[in-house]
Amino acid sequence: MTEVKNTELRDRFKATVPPKPSQHRILVGGDREAFITAGKKYARELHESGKTATSKLFTCDYGHFMQPYSGHAALSMKNYFQRAQKGVLMVEEPYLLIENCQCGHEALMALMTLMEKHTLDSAVIFSGDAEKMQKFLEACPGFTAEVALPVIDLENGGAHKNRSCFRLGLDRKGGLK
Repeated sequence: MTEVKNTELRDRFKATVPPKPSQHRILVGGDREAFITAGKKYARELHESGKTATSKLFTCDYGHFMQPYSGHAALSMKNYFQRAQKGVLMVEEPYLLIENCQCGHEALMALMTLMEKHTLDSAVIFSGDAEKMQKFLEACPGFTAEVALPVIDLENGGAHKNRSCFRLGLDRKGGLK
């Protein structure tokens, strides 16, 4: 995993206040099918509890943000977020975004801003390999410093078919306990 070299991005990710409660989550310990199934379940639960306007899950991965011109990756991220606004956006393997110097950084900057503004009316799920996700969060500490991002491990009891894994750690208002 490459270290984030862009000083603007690193400065943006520095923590200045305690994390805001949010509906955003990190999923690890599964394959793509497990992540999508869990994401759909979460989207349905958020909608049924009145926390989001729609139960749809929108997915994207790093390939959607690899753009040839400066500024296009941020615009692409904003477009994906707007499609998923008031619902759930799943970003698969977000750690691949920091491996691409400019495009990935632009997309992450845009996503960080959107996540901060929409902590309780939309949800973003990062899904992928646990070890790589840990390195991603270490390279981009603002994602856990600015916005609370609970980690749900699907392999270690985080998601059972008859239990709501996403309500764990949430109070009745949808904020973190």
